[in-house]
Amino acid sequence: MYEIPLKPVPVQRTATEINGVLLEISLIPRLGRLYATVSADRRVLIRERLCRHGEPLVREAYRGLAGELYFIDTAGEEDPAWPELGSRYRLVYA
Repeated sequence: MYEIPLKPVPVQRTATEINGVLLEISLIPRLGRLYATVSADRRVLIRERLCRHGEPLVREAYRGLAGELYFIDTAGEEDPAWPELGSRYRLVYA
């Protein structure tokens, strides 16, 4: 399992390399919820998908991502909110 570092800011973009694949993740809040766009090696896998606690973010294996991305709430079972990204809410690749 690998944790992707996030900051508690409303709009952010981060990139990390895992198993030789460059993952780029953009997060934006909308109407009190957090949405993600994920690219692998510059190919968009998902665009503005709702981020939910414990649910796979990419979901479809055919999209070419060997593992899966999950948001984890370390203090309960709430969906992620930007003010506590990187502390209470963690993004992990497994």
